[in-house]
Amino acid sequence: MNCARDQLLEPRRRHGAAMPEPAIPVAAALLALEGQKAEVLPSSAEKRRKLGEALLYDRMCPGGGWNCGNPGVYGVIGNPLVIPTSLALLALRAHPQRRENKDSLAWLEQAFSSINGPGSFALARLCLEAYSHKPPAGGATLNDYYARNELLQSIPVVAWMTLAVSDSGKRLSADSGTRAKNQ
Repeated sequence: MNCARDQLLEPRRRHGAAMPEPAIPVAAALLALEGQKAEVLPSSAEKRRKLGEALLYDRMCPGGGWNCGNPGVYGVIGNPLVIPTSLALLALRAHPQRRENKDSLAWLEQAFSSINGPGSFALARLCLEAYSHKPPAGGATLNDYYARNELLQSIPVVAWMTLAVSDSGKRLSADSGTRAKNQ
């Protein structure tokens, strides 16, 4: 079974209690489930998908976006981050009209011009395009990121950047999320 899919279908247990997962692994698991045919999934898959979506919405930061864990700890509100926000929005793209998605997209568009890392840039671009939003102009280019970060040293970043500049990224449209959910 796929590791990301396992993570969503089988909750982790510590000391006998189910432990909630942070945004990135849950979003990755939801994305992994999208392309699967119903006959290869266990009967609990739809319930687990709904729980994963509910967890992501519950963990959203006030005002939009996600960070790597809880939206606040010890009364301190956490700041959203580009990668968790992009992955969560991609996983939730079957619900583009929800207020949470709209608020988070607005946050991501605002943050786009200040992105410093190539992985964050690639995922934010993929996410915005999946929601049919044009990435804001005036930011760095792919060539800038390569010159500054030599991104070819990171396989995930190279994969994200390749998706971001290719037609393969078009498969992440809001429609594809809805179709996958309904399979």
